[in-house]
Amino acid sequence: MDWKSCVCDDRPVVWLGSAPGVDLEVPGLRAQAARLTDGLKDPVEVAVTLFRHVSLLPFELSDPALRTTPDALTRLTAGDGYFKATLWLHLLRIGGIPARMRWVQLEPTYVTRGLWDFSRLAGMPFFYPLTEVWLHDHWQSVDAYAMDPPLFRVVVAEIHRRELMAGYFVHRDGVCHWDGQGDALQRFSPSDPDSCPIRDMGCFHSHRDFLRTWGQAAPATAVTNLAYENQTRLMNETFARMRQGG
Repeated sequence: MDWKSCVCDDRPVVWLGSAPGVDLEVPGLRAQAARLTDGLKDPVEVAVTLFRHVSLLPFELSDPALRTTPDALTRLTAGDGYFKATLWLHLLRIGGIPARMRWVQLEPTYVTRGLWDFSRLAGMPFFYPLTEVWLHDHWQSVDAYAMDPPLFRVVVAEIHRRELMAGYFVHRDGVCHWDGQGDALQRFSPSDPDSCPIRDMGCFHSHRDFLRTWGQAAPATAVTNLAYENQTRLMNETFARMRQGG
């Protein structure tokens, strides 16, 4: 199934350097990228090394005021797919590798089975970014970094135990690794049409860039903010118990 329906500007040069919501001069960020990739020359090695760093950060739902803010990238030691997409995109661009975000809309009750369903309370659509990386002369779509491997294994085991196709933000056919050779998807699978995005929103530099076009599709209000705070607390408590074997 081809879930990438939106036509994007595929020129790699468009997706390099600082941009709306992308600040490559955040203090400490270039030093972090240099430390992680010291001695590496091959773009695939650089991209995969940076991917591994981001993927190993513990997964937890982040503060929405920080998770997509460049200034927070060197301060947070854990985060969700939004934060990790933002961090990896910055590190890739510092390494001279074109990177962008492809935003999609997922059906929330499918991917969040086992968790509190915020969509029914807040009426909010579920928009989600994947990082796209330019390697081997084509764009690869990746979100396999979103959930760290230890938690991912526990979640997948629970999905199989409950005989679900997806839940807890993971698809049973999802992966938590990437070798720089093609797409690596964690939250949905092209082999399962019910899990695939119900809408391809297109390619953007960042969360801020995405909101410039699509911000009215999910306006933040006092009610939705409160719902998200409750959702975050309950989900993080669930994941903490799962990590501990509870």
